[in-house]
Amino acid sequence: MINLLLIALLAEPWITLFDGETMNGWRGFGRDDVPKGWTVEDGAIHFTPGIEGGDIITVDKFCDFELEVEWKISKNGNSGIFFRSTEDYGVPWQTAPEYQILDNTGHWDGKSEYTSAGSNYALHKPVMDMTKPVGEWNQAKIIAKGNHVEHWMNGMKIVEYELHSESWNKLVSESKFNSMADYGKRDCGHIDFQDHGDNVWYRNIRIKPLIDKHGATTPIPQEDQWAQPWWPLRHIEKLQYIQANSDRELVFMGDSITHGWENPGINDIWQEAFSEYKPYNIGFSGDRTEHLLWRIQNGEMMGLNPKLSVIMIGTNNSHGGHGPELIRDGIEKIVRTLRDMFPDMKILLLGIFPCGEKPDYNPDFDWLEKGTQPRKVNEATNAEILKLADGKMVHYLDIGKNFMEDDGLTISSEIMHDFVHLTEKGYQIWADSVIEKIEEITKEN
Repeated sequence: MINLLLIALLAEPWITLFDGETMNGWRGFGRDDVPKGWTVEDGAIHFTPGIEGGDIITVDKFCDFELEVEWKISKNGNSGIFFRSTEDYGVPWQTAPEYQILDNTGHWDGKSEYTSAGSNYALHKPVMDMTKPVGEWNQAKIIAKGNHVEHWMNGMKIVEYELHSESWNKLVSESKFNSMADYGKRDCGHIDFQDHGDNVWYRNIRIKPLIDKHGATTPIPQEDQWAQPWWPLRHIEKLQYIQANSDRELVFMGDSITHGWENPGINDIWQEAFSEYKPYNIGFSGDRTEHLLWRIQNGEMMGLNPKLSVIMIGTNNSHGGHGPELIRDGIEKIVRTLRDMFPDMKILLLGIFPCGEKPDYNPDFDWLEKGTQPRKVNEATNAEILKLADGKMVHYLDIGKNFMEDDGLTISSEIMHDFVHLTEKGYQIWADSVIEKIEEITKEN
């Protein structure tokens, strides 16, 4: 039973992007709400022209993925599916490639294979026309893995190309996209359904993130080999624990630094400081933002009604080569996920703790770009995640200076034995530094 469960936990999951009833998970391009022209009709997303238009995009961003969606277009109609779309410019095609949606027989774009249905718009033509008669449902599939992209229609691969290859660069240089400096250059972005002024329908929309251990926003279980003997089992233990302890009100979540609260001696500090709040620890050694996100989405808080979650995550991201913006995106997604799951729960977002004896700490890891200084990455990330706090439901607290010597720069091995992980003295500082804030926030409830 356990082996089968572990296999299921580690499988790449499909994510439903449309529940068939609401526009949850979608918003307008460049706005927070959904334009009135996009509605749900008979289990499909329907765009009606002449009302309030504009493209819609997924709230979440995706990097490497397999996307499946059924589409139907009106007579003479035109639409499109953009991927890795960003809002850096006023329109999605400044950055995002397009899977063309079209009535090939009625729309003038159908006269050219390069702009016909299923094409990579204006650059790559489909090997054949696989569309069904106008008004019937077609199935589209887009696979994007690094620079490799495939377009499928109704079960057949019709387009295949490599971003940034010699042939790609040549085609772009000879097209209208030549003037768009960032076209096709985003590694991650939104899925975008285009308003081209015609009736169009989309349904059965789902996406499977293709696991990338270097991503910070795509929820995945821990894959590192060293963690496999214990990580899945610890996840199962947490699921079992909350079944018997559904009264937990204070949740600490993070990586090995949070995990360490369970160590002998240190747990005594934890109990003395936080026991009255019915605490629950879901810190896992080695975890990055994407792993914590996966665990949250896969049951580690299921059945709880917590008052407050304390988040300290990102150390393994900065040590793994992630930059401040990517780490910020991962933490933002964690915060947003928790707000959606527990709208009445407060969040205390802690700044990522400092690391290294000195600010220029530069670990010699094979996978880390030479010159990377994780402490400075953490500081830059903290400047970004500070902006996630609203002072009401999401609070921010940076206690990093409390771990340093009087010079405000040096970390002692008495506080962090390896200049990353805390000693008992370090954990006492952590507890003393947050307890007043925890009392303040929980009293607000």
